[in-house]
Amino acid sequence: MTILYLIRHGETGGNFEGRFQGVIDNPLNLSGIRQAQMLGMAFSSSKIDVLYTSPLTRARQTAENIASMHGMEKLTPIKEPGLIELNGGLLEGRRFSRLAIEYPEVIEAMHSHPATLECPGGESMRDVSDRIVKTINRLAEKNRGKVILAVSHGIAISAYIHAVSGKPFEDMPNCMVANASVSKFIFNDDMTVRMEYADDCRHMEQGTYLTTRGFEQEECPNPDPYAIENTI
Repeated sequence: MTILYLIRHGETGGNFEGRFQGVIDNPLNLSGIRQAQMLGMAFSSSKIDVLYTSPLTRARQTAENIASMHGMEKLTPIKEPGLIELNGGLLEGRRFSRLAIEYPEVIEAMHSHPATLECPGGESMRDVSDRIVKTINRLAEKNRGKVILAVSHGIAISAYIHAVSGKPFEDMPNCMVANASVSKFIFNDDMTVRMEYADDCRHMEQGTYLTTRGFEQEECPNPDPYAIENTI
C-alpha cells in the first residue's frame, strides 16, 4: 500500500487580494507562513518517506516548514515541476473583478463549466488535469509502499480529486480545496487509487494529525459556487 498526502500551499498576498495567480511566483504572506507552520506541527510525528513540492515559492516554503518541523528524520523537499499550478496566461496577476469584465466567457466557464476552461495564452483545465494525474501516478509508482507528501496548488489538486472520483471529466464541479488543506489517497498494490478524504483543515485548530476522518466523494470539498475565484 502506498499513501499520498496531497497538500495545498499556504495563503499568499494574491489569494488574499482575489487575484488569479497561476504560475506567478508569489511567496506566502504572514497568514500563509502560520498555516505552513501548523502543517509542520501536524505532520511532526507522522511517518513520511519522501516530500515533493511544486517549484513555485509558495509551495516550496510550505514544504520547507513541514520538513523543518518533522521530528522523525531529516526530510529534504524535492522539486517536481509536474505539481505546478495551471498556467493562467494573460489572466495572471489580475483581480477577478477585472477579469469578469475583460474575459467574461473565460470567467463564466470557470464558474459554470470548469472542464471547458481554457486560459488565453496559458493552459486548459484538461491540460492541468492530464499533467497532475500523470505526475502523481509516476511518483506513486516510483515510491511504492511509501508515505508520500506532495505540496501543490488549488486547481491542480481539485482536478486530481475529480479524476480519482471516476466521474466523467466533463462533469467537473466548481470546487476548490482550501489553503494548507490536506487530501489523502491510498494506492493499492496494483496502483489503483482511492481517496480517503479531501480538504481536511483540522490541523488549523488542533496542530496535530493523530486521526483522520472520512470524506464523501459525492460531496463538494468547498460548496461556495465562487470557490475557484475566491481561492485560486
